[in-house]
Amino acid sequence: MAVKVYFTKHKNYARYNVSPPGPPPDKVEYVKSIGANWGHTAHYGFDSDIDAAVNWPNGHVYFFKGDKYAKYNVQANDITGPPQKTKDGWDGFEATGFDEYIDAALELGDGSAWFFRDDECLLFGEEKGKETVIVGPGKIATLLPDLASASFGTDDFGSYLDDGVFMSGKGYLFKGDHYIRVTRSGDFLLVDSGYPLKTADQWVGFPSTFTAENFQSIWINPNHS
Repeated sequence: MAVKVYFTKHKNYARYNVSPPGPPPDKVEYVKSIGANWGHTAHYGFDSDIDAAVNWPNGHVYFFKGDKYAKYNVQANDITGPPQKTKDGWDGFEATGFDEYIDAALELGDGSAWFFRDDECLLFGEEKGKETVIVGPGKIATLLPDLASASFGTDDFGSYLDDGVFMSGKGYLFKGDHYIRVTRSGDFLLVDSGYPLKTADQWVGFPSTFTAENFQSIWINPNHS
């Protein structure tokens, strides 16, 4: 069954159709306004410039913006209650800088996720029956050295990631106009051979008004086929 991946920039999003095992080749179906289509996001100030999004196994997506997050019910297509301070809802983030803002997040399919900020990362998951930070924070180059070695031009994936998404057992992390595909190795990530690739060459069909670069947040909706 096909799934829908949502890429956001500023006030708009592009819905991308992905058929297993994908991607690519698939296609952009349309570009629309976040505020006009995602429930009460405008009411809560989450209708533009979402910093990062992460799918969670509880049927929600968590949107991060500045020092706050909003819990989004995918089935209901709406935010569940007012946004909260990140430090109050994500144990272990306080005083790390990750409570101030997040650049990117990549859930690993089991209720754990890597979060990225500047050139640092941390792993959030369950430890001894409690959800908390279980690895880091630390430099991406130290904790996930394979990412830092994945370079394109004069840049690499060791800092300032745009966002990521996990599907069909693989993670996809985007930065600028390139992306990498990663495989989970325990709690850590290995970059698949042949990456980085230029996003526009693989994720085809983005229009000139919403080019395949500099995405702000990315998440997947498995409920729409």
